[in-house]
Formats: sequence, structure tokens, C-alpha cells
Amino acid sequence: MEIRTATQADYAFIKDIQNKHRDEIGFIPPGATQREIEWGHILFAEENDDDAGFLLVQPTLGGQRTTAAIIQAAVRMDARRMKIGLALVAAIAAKAKSAGSTILQCWCRNDLDANMFWHAAGFHHIATRKGGTIKGIPCALWRLPLNIPADALSILPAEGRNGPGGRFQRRVKRLPLFDAQT
Repeated sequence: MEIRTATQADYAFIKDIQNKHRDEIGFIPPGATQREIEWGHILFAEENDDDAGFLLVQPTLGGQRTTAAIIQAAVRMDARRMKIGLALVAAIAAKAKSAGSTILQCWCRNDLDANMFWHAAGFHHIATRKGGTIKGIPCALWRLPLNIPADALSILPAEGRNGPGGRFQRRVKRLPLFDAQT
């Protein structure tokens, strides 16, 4: 298995899996996905020279500078249960920790089996928020302690990347999480 930073050559696979799993991982416009690749925010996995999955990560949240967030995570259906997701999470956790993050977090709809994955990956369930306006399904906040004890995970607010009121907050500066060599 190879874990590396995604390149524009990986865009077609990433967009395909985003489209196939749109209901589970949410929608990100094509141009935004390409920018996230350029900024080094997508970690990519290959298994036996086949594209297997990815994580889209935000190195910091607006009001929580030491919190890195997984925005999207997806592994190809026939590549699941091969520890690819766990390898992606371990790689991003190590990079986030070395970049100074104390917490790695993600949101997951309550009705998805992916919640079992986040628990198995060592994340702790911290809070639940109301669902969005379209489906209304509540979402769970999962946090992984990187440089802090697990009992400190609930100290930071549980507002996520959409901030209070659910409006998208534009990030002023893009901070790279990955080296060009990874």
C-alpha cells in the first residue's frame, strides 16, 4: 500500500468516488477539489497499483488553530476492510501532530456505518449536531487526541468548519499540511 499526497493526475478518481458517495461524504465543487489537491490537502492511497481512497483534510479550523479536520474520507468499495482507511488516518494524524495540531476531527452523519470506523480508528464521540436543511440527519463529531489527553477533547467548541449558524467560513490563508515529497 502506498500513501502519498494527491496530484492532479488523481483528480478523476477522487471526483468519481466523490460523486458515487455524495450522500455519505457531501458535495464539494470540482474546482474546489482541484484547489485542495494544489494546496496539498488530499492524502491518497493506492493498493497494488490501483487507486484505493483518499482523505481531504483542512490543516486548521478558523477559530481552532490547533485542530485539523477531515472534511471527506472515502475508500473504494472493493478496497474496504483492507486497513486502507486506517492507514490514511494514521498518516494524516502523524502529519497533523508534527505540524502542531492537538486534535484531528471529523463529522459523520449518524445513520452511516462509518461511525463504527471512526470509533475503531481511535476517535472519541464528542457531540451531535442537528442535521442539514435537505436531509435533516444529525451528525456526530468525532475527535482523535494528538498532543493532548483524551479527557480534554470536549474542551474546544463543537462547531466544525461551518461555524455557528452553519454558514461556510472562508479561510483567509491556506496552510499546507504536507511536504512536496510525501
